[in-house]
Amino acid sequence: MFRECASRRVDSNFVISPTQIQAYYDKNKGAYATPEQVKLRNDRDSRRLVRRCAGHRSKKELAEEIRQKVAAGAEFDRMAQMYSEDETTQQVGGDWGWIERNTLNEQLTNLAFSLRPGEVSPVIAIENTYYIIMVEAKRSAAVKPIGDVRDEIEKNLIQQERIKAQQRWLDSLRQKAYNQNPL
Repeated sequence: MFRECASRRVDSNFVISPTQIQAYYDKNKGAYATPEQVKLRNDRDSRRLVRRCAGHRSKKELAEEIRQKVAAGAEFDRMAQMYSEDETTQQVGGDWGWIERNTLNEQLTNLAFSLRPGEVSPVIAIENTYYIIMVEAKRSAAVKPIGDVRDEIEKNLIQQERIKAQQRWLDSLRQKAYNQNPL
């Protein structure tokens, strides 16, 4: 009941000027930014893999062999399905999706962001695990143009104005109640 009464008392016909929208956009540009990203596929070989693959002297040799097969034209996703020990991505051919710089450890991040789309990394060893990554695509860091977010900003500013008006109305009710009922 209170909410219904309050909404009737608070005028909902707020007009937000283009200047207000621009000022909000300029102040909050970071909220409309997307960081640089790479779309990765990964083939990760762990200790368990070596036990399954007799005939290879080391897991590094196996990883190098997989890397050579990919370089010779083998499909990366198929190799990841066959050899990867990363159970979460093995079923999807090693697909890690879009990755930002702060997602991976520093060594993998530097390698991933240095590769061009379609390029496959050399074998990289991190804590007894060998990684081979392929960059499928890259996205540069970007900020959405104001035209794409104008409606969202306007709705946000209207909501802020509505909250301020409601607070003013409540404050006036409290003041009236206080003045009418002095202690």
